[in-house]
Amino acid sequence: MQSTFAPIELGKRGLVATTQGIQTVGHNLSNASVEGYSRQRVEMAASPPLYEPQLNREETPGQIGQGVEVTRITRIRDLLLEGRIVSEQNVQGYWEARDKYILMMEQVYNEPTDHSVRALLDKFWESWQDLSLHPTEIASRRSVLERGAARSIPMFRRDLQGAVHAVSDGRQWTTTAQQDPESHAKLFFGRPSR
Repeated sequence: MQSTFAPIELGKRGLVATTQGIQTVGHNLSNASVEGYSRQRVEMAASPPLYEPQLNREETPGQIGQGVEVTRITRIRDLLLEGRIVSEQNVQGYWEARDKYILMMEQVYNEPTDHSVRALLDKFWESWQDLSLHPTEIASRRSVLERGAARSIPMFRRDLQGAVHAVSDGRQWTTTAQQDPESHAKLFFGRPSR
């Protein structure tokens, strides 16, 4: 036979569990406008029952219920969406790092200028175009040889390799032009810089 206080205990457990649920709802409402917040849910389960003394197994009838209790409070989130966010953040980190190193390379070679890699290569390919139009002329052939063997293209290549090594090592890298702009311009273009 049950105690006369058993229904009071049963009601108290129900009130405690419901109060926890209401507090969680209030918490969810107060954080609804917070960016990145995901709502919480109270999970309840039946309390373990009391067994009549003569019945010693859970499968047999005669169990006395003890109400409800809060088992846990879980955060509701979409695992598929969360996985995609995490993977995209990794991709974003990759592109941000790549962008940082490309900006470092752009600082080494200020494109577009009159004396840039692009301008030198454009002149080189222009001389090849001229040679294809006038293959018998000596001047066209010399132009290809001079522009292809020019010291500026191999020097740009060497400077670029140095920049790549410096970026990969994480060291500060300065070009010859930054160290001595007058001699660099004379070496590069055959005239002093302006």
